[in-house]
Amino acid sequence: TEILYGLTEKIGLTLKIPQFINLKEGADTSSGFGDVSLRGKYQFYRNDSLGAQDKATLIYGLKFPSGNEDKIHSLGSGSVDHSFGLSLGHESTTLYGFATGRYLLKTDSGSKDKGDQFLLDLSVGFRPWLRAYKSWDLVLLLENSYIYTQRDEINGIKQASTGGQKILIGPTFLWSTRNIMFKGGIQFPVWQDLNGAQRAIDLRSVAAIEYHF
Repeated sequence: TEILYGLTEKIGLTLKIPQFINLKEGADTSSGFGDVSLRGKYQFYRNDSLGAQDKATLIYGLKFPSGNEDKIHSLGSGSVDHSFGLSLGHESTTLYGFATGRYLLKTDSGSKDKGDQFLLDLSVGFRPWLRAYKSWDLVLLLENSYIYTQRDEINGIKQASTGGQKILIGPTFLWSTRNIMFKGGIQFPVWQDLNGAQRAIDLRSVAAIEYHF
């Protein structure tokens, strides 16, 4: 669950409360709330032109260790983590383009230290039908994601079967009507370079509903 509030025209805050319905590996399962995070965005650049808008946004986030670590499968990292990012966007009546780079700085949790991450997302899309303002609207996108993860450490010793790199590509859609938006997408790995013995990703998908007040 995410709640976004615009403090001003340029500053927005997002509260994210994750809940695991069924975290499963083998016969063991866990469920419950994960690590709550608070993210701030500052749009420091915006240029409006006829039928188009270009913008640039700085991102900072803070994740709190609220997830239960005592479950069979831990629901949180047990650490206070930071995220820093920059997002560039172009939106027009027909074409869309976004680029977002983020660095996730993960702090120690006792003897454990999860590896930091760098994430780069590139998206291009278009609006197939130009509709009246108050009627339903559809935007189709192609999402490209690069993820680099450093190795985890336990008591200062790097863990061999952790970390690595991967690239995922897949389609996404945004379908909205008035103040309700449905979002969904799926990504498949086109390249994975994982350290040691790790299970590769088959695919990942997301579905969401937004309501704008």
